[in-house]
Amino acid sequence: GPAQNIVDALDLLHVSRIDHGVRCLEDPAVVRRLAMAGTPLTVCPCSNHQLQVNRRFFGGENPIRQLIEAGLKVTINSDDPAYFFGHRDKFGEEHDGYIDACYYVTAKEVGLSADELVMLALNSLEASFITREQLEKYKAMLRKYCEDFDA
Repeated sequence: GPAQNIVDALDLLHVSRIDHGVRCLEDPAVVRRLAMAGTPLTVCPCSNHQLQVNRRFFGGENPIRQLIEAGLKVTINSDDPAYFFGHRDKFGEEHDGYIDACYYVTAKEVGLSADELVMLALNSLEASFITREQLEKYKAMLRKYCEDFDA
């Protein structure tokens, strides 16, 4: 829904994370508020494509680059992969709706760097509803993976 729904969720429900909130970009005040508070914003690129959110609201473009550049704490999510299977990206490649495809498609469509991909993964961990102990464990696993990665 529109950016006002995000304001309502923050003010009335006191949520700590906004799911499917890409339309925050319609209201600069909402973007500033989310950025200043560090409120995580989950984004589901494959379902946004399939549901034509990108086409209707972002000129066909994946909005993740805009969200990152606005200083938002963005995460990439899969959102019901069984329903959003068969995503055809703007390059004509077909992908399933699982998390690896969401990262791959987004990285390719908006030109994400390796550092940006790691930042998005860290954001996802920090936005999850896990214990502090689990968070530190998974962050250490991600650090180790990055240290050991050989491109």
